[in-house]
Amino acid sequence: MKRFSKKAILLAVAAAVVLAGLAAGTVFLAKRKPKFISVEQAGLSGKTDVTLTAARGLSALAPANTSPAFALAGQNDYSGVQFEVRRTADGVWVVMAEDRINGTTNGRGKVEKMTYKQLLCCRVNKGHGKKQYKKDDLLTVPTLEQVLLICSKYGMTPVIEVKQSGADCVEDLFRCVGGGRKKEYVFVFAEEEQLSKAQELLAGETLKLEQENVLLCRYAQKLSAKVLAAAKETPQIGVFFPADKNRKTEQIQSFIDAGLTLYACGVNKPKQAKALYDAGVRRFTTDRLAYGEIRAQDDPAARKMTTAPADAEESSSRRRRPTTAPVKENEPSSRTKRPADPKKAPARTTKKAQ
Repeated sequence: MKRFSKKAILLAVAAAVVLAGLAAGTVFLAKRKPKFISVEQAGLSGKTDVTLTAARGLSALAPANTSPAFALAGQNDYSGVQFEVRRTADGVWVVMAEDRINGTTNGRGKVEKMTYKQLLCCRVNKGHGKKQYKKDDLLTVPTLEQVLLICSKYGMTPVIEVKQSGADCVEDLFRCVGGGRKKEYVFVFAEEEQLSKAQELLAGETLKLEQENVLLCRYAQKLSAKVLAAAKETPQIGVFFPADKNRKTEQIQSFIDAGLTLYACGVNKPKQAKALYDAGVRRFTTDRLAYGEIRAQDDPAARKMTTAPADAEESSSRRRRPTTAPVKENEPSSRTKRPADPKKAPARTTKKAQ
């Protein structure tokens, strides 16, 4: 038998210790409760003009861009929720950050090449608190309509970041959103062509959206002099920017001095929030800032508003259940293609006959 040197044994033991430590650390971080920072801790106590928007819902407690995350944000009194929208192949607007669903769900493919029913077959399998909602079947990709219902229930402002490319989709998006809402809508566009189309539509009389209830924003990766020049030409359009990539107070101040509305996204640290506030920014999207103590249980009433249509859900259920899986004793026959249990057939026939 080959004998190992003392050095090799020590290296093997050290590697095992490191791996064990990494595994323990991963488990600890997964179970650790996320730390939220109140506006008081951030030095903004008493600042009633601060607007906190939950980025992709309350994603520190539930998977981002899912109905539980949005319901939790509403339950915890956030002023609004920010989320990204894309359009499926059959014209349904859904909430999804990336163009492919591979990174956040158990499915594969591009949103714009999938139908809504195909998308319903997939389940969100990334993010905080996913195990808590697994049995409730809530971790589907929500539609824009479903998220707007949650916003209406809790009086939150929807901050809709448009990821679909091309100006031709703007009118369809506005019609999907609809009118009759007194609270503000915020639309964030990265394409100037889309912004121009949105302005044109709001100025016309074909849509039910009221211009005074809509804030259009351009997405700016950097608050540069070029962006400022373009923003000054359309002062009614706000500017949505990532806080981590724009830390120079004088740059931010130049936009404020020009009378522009700024939306800072990714504001999660007390010093960062205070510096932005002092520079004149009042609207923050955040994963960690909160108005007060966070309640971690979502509202069950919101779940009724986020369930998929019956026919779509039935179809998706058939697809996602493998035909080789064992039949559960109390599983409804409509959710599987396998033959029904012959022992139970007479009971169902008798019930129908009655």
